[in-house]
Amino acid sequence: MSVREAEVLALLGEHLTHAEIAGRLFLSVRTVESHAAWLRRKLAIPGHRELVRYAAAQRGATPAPLPLPLTSFVGRARELSDLAGRLLAHRLVSVVGPGGAGKTRLAQTVMSHVQDRFAGRVSYVDLAPVSEPAGLPAAVAEACGVADLPGRDTVAALLRGLGEQPTLLVLDNCEHVVNAVALLVESLVSGCPLLHVLVTSRARLVLPFEQVFTLGGLSAGGDAVELFVQRAVSAGWQAPDGAQLARIAEVCRSLDGLALAIELAAVRVPALGLEVVERGLADHEALLVSGPRVGHRHRSMHDTLELSFRLLASAEQAVLCRVFGVRGRFHGRRGNVRRGVRRGQDGRRSRSTRPARRPEPRGARRLDAGPLAAARAGPPVRRCADGRR
Repeated sequence: MSVREAEVLALLGEHLTHAEIAGRLFLSVRTVESHAAWLRRKLAIPGHRELVRYAAAQRGATPAPLPLPLTSFVGRARELSDLAGRLLAHRLVSVVGPGGAGKTRLAQTVMSHVQDRFAGRVSYVDLAPVSEPAGLPAAVAEACGVADLPGRDTVAALLRGLGEQPTLLVLDNCEHVVNAVALLVESLVSGCPLLHVLVTSRARLVLPFEQVFTLGGLSAGGDAVELFVQRAVSAGWQAPDGAQLARIAEVCRSLDGLALAIELAAVRVPALGLEVVERGLADHEALLVSGPRVGHRHRSMHDTLELSFRLLASAEQAVLCRVFGVRGRFHGRRGNVRRGVRRGQDGRRSRSTRPARRPEPRGARRLDAGPLAAARAGPPVRRCADGRR
């Protein structure tokens, strides 16, 4: 769409006649009619009334405001720099990691750091409220300020609205509609040559041009401790001494460095004390729960793990239920737990549901500590137990 056509479209949205538009833009009426005809062809709109209705809706549509952080961003300096570099160099970058790792906050911080490179054309879409894949295009169009008229192709409207200007689109919390997101992103990236997309999800989109940025937990001896201390002090705790910092590092290590778990534990310290929080890690269901939050996904580690559990296929849920029964350490590559069958050291198949007992390999992890243990008494495992009865 040319600049002149955009001007004509905007004035049509004000319900001006062709003659009024001609007088406003110092054009002939015939020239305005020609621009209007070209607009109808380009936008695939059949008549003048429909074009005016579209122009009015486009004029009233405004992008949703970008989210404002309520707390300070702690650590992740290397990840922040690396992710910003990848986003500027590639059209699609997916931040993938477990629930509670801090994907959303990292994406929002990167978004604010690079928005000047996109001349402020940045749109953020939280997909957590989108329950059905069919509602995805409309949710993205609304956040981007693209008019979505009944009976019109929303994806086509997005392609026109995002246009050929440098634009950053951030799609947050995609895991529950990941297939629909993949289809939409592929269409948008193919049709908008200057569009960059940043995705956060617990699962990748599996597109050939996707750059996957894996996000794990915070380092227990550095960023994790800093996050714990900041959140605890903000909640009213006095700054810790050296001995307490070592204990905090151990708490963060037991929580696998997951930012959400650390924050939930830290805000309990002023009321309970560090010693009680340390002991309380054995009862994650009572400890790692916050007060009311916007949305249910991050009120507790159980809410976060519950969503991850529901996203698994039934066979994967069955395997996870068996793994939850393991005490001590477990390594996926050597456990050979699959559909109730394991292989012994002689290679023969056995109906035992217990993983083979072998020396602990590097990378093995304890399942009776950390956030994974926090879910043992939670809804996913209770459902597993109910299913075995």
